[in-house]
Amino acid sequence: MGWRLAALVAAVLAVLAVLLVFPPSRQSGGQHGLQGGGVEAPRQVLVSATVLGQGSLALNGTPVSNSTLLLRPGVVSLEARPASGWRLKQLLVNGSPGVADWLRIRGNTSIAVVFEHVPVKVVVYSDLEGARAVVNGSSVALPAELEVPWGSVLVVEQAPVEGYEALNGTVTLRALGDVEVRLAYRKVRFVARFLNVLVPVKVNATGRVYAGNFTLAFNRSHTVAVEPYGVDDAGCAPFNQTHKVCLHGWLRRSTNETLRVRYLYVNLTGDEVFDQLQVYTKASYDAAVIEVLVGNTTVKTIAWPAASLMVVPFRAEYEYVGNGWFHVKGDDWGFYIKMPPWRRIRVYVNYTAVQRGGGEIVGRIAVVVCNGPVYLDIGTAYGSIPLTAFTIDRRIVEVYDAALKQYNYDRRAMDVFFGYEREFQKYFLCYNLVENYQCSPGKTMAGPSTKIRPSWVSQGDLEFDGSGEAWIKIEILE
Repeated sequence: MGWRLAALVAAVLAVLAVLLVFPPSRQSGGQHGLQGGGVEAPRQVLVSATVLGQGSLALNGTPVSNSTLLLRPGVVSLEARPASGWRLKQLLVNGSPGVADWLRIRGNTSIAVVFEHVPVKVVVYSDLEGARAVVNGSSVALPAELEVPWGSVLVVEQAPVEGYEALNGTVTLRALGDVEVRLAYRKVRFVARFLNVLVPVKVNATGRVYAGNFTLAFNRSHTVAVEPYGVDDAGCAPFNQTHKVCLHGWLRRSTNETLRVRYLYVNLTGDEVFDQLQVYTKASYDAAVIEVLVGNTTVKTIAWPAASLMVVPFRAEYEYVGNGWFHVKGDDWGFYIKMPPWRRIRVYVNYTAVQRGGGEIVGRIAVVVCNGPVYLDIGTAYGSIPLTAFTIDRRIVEVYDAALKQYNYDRRAMDVFFGYEREFQKYFLCYNLVENYQCSPGKTMAGPSTKIRPSWVSQGDLEFDGSGEAWIKIEILE
């Protein structure tokens, strides 16, 4: 056995000796080799990296840019990071598209990363609904969201809109980032609408008459002047066989303001809507038969509604209730009472006034001084009063009638009339029957006026007007 082991060791040593003398040769294209000192040298390849645009490239986590590296063959990780506002367009490996996150390298390799600008978002809008714009020659409805290449030049033009003025004109911009373009318009064409027009009106600017709803168009600003047409002094026009419709004012919708005017005059700078306001009154009113107290008896006479003489619509209910009392209730009324002959009378009045515009609508009692060739009456006005007795001496009529004749019925005579305050206080008295005190009536006059009342109205007749509720009784003292 000993000799066999010795022979085996000798054989191994012989083989090692041969290998040391004759090492194996390096083969062309092989994968292995020997480096000095007998250690194998790993194979390496050339890898060139190119970055186009704004961004970076990392191989196995190491940033590279426009450089050449020596790497061992195998799998390497790729990470392409675009800069802000850029995106990866393409990754080329040896000129051919490649994957973006890893690469197997077997030999010399070129890698190119191409970055491009992110497309720019351009939003074009307007506050005017239905507006359009022309962008680089193409018409688009607004709002419009456009995606354009970075650096593009855009020419944005406002499309004309009827009734509006374009404020931007033409906008030229270079798309270097997301941008919004607001196209502004200013309205220059307006309309004023008049609705619920039942009382005919005339527009002064054109002279045109409207008997129904109508619209006025204007540029920038306009002064509206509208007045009733074909109406009586109270602003009323025929509505049907029994009633009249009367212009009572206008509701201005923009301010929700009620304009209690018959003649509308307002300057407009924008769209507006006016609603005509009306009241209705009877086409005619019958006179009421009343009784005047004379001693222990009564005398029948008439209380005539002065609807045709009023400058506001007559709107009252009235009746004779007996025992000399005449009752009136409603807005805006006036009466003439035909008087039997008298020298001194006492008129009992209880009046509750309508509240309007922050105050009371006063009532009035007056005696007719003359009704031709001019009209004049003299009396007193009052607010709400309890039962009050007015005692009137006919001499007050004679004093003022004489003054009128002295000045030949000239209106300048009114200045003289105001000098007769003493006579008025002497011949026109009042007494509060509820609180038992003598009151001092203030003097009021209607006229002298060339507007004559109906022919049956004569000197000494009484006139009452008011807005509210009144109880009236007349007693002839002498």
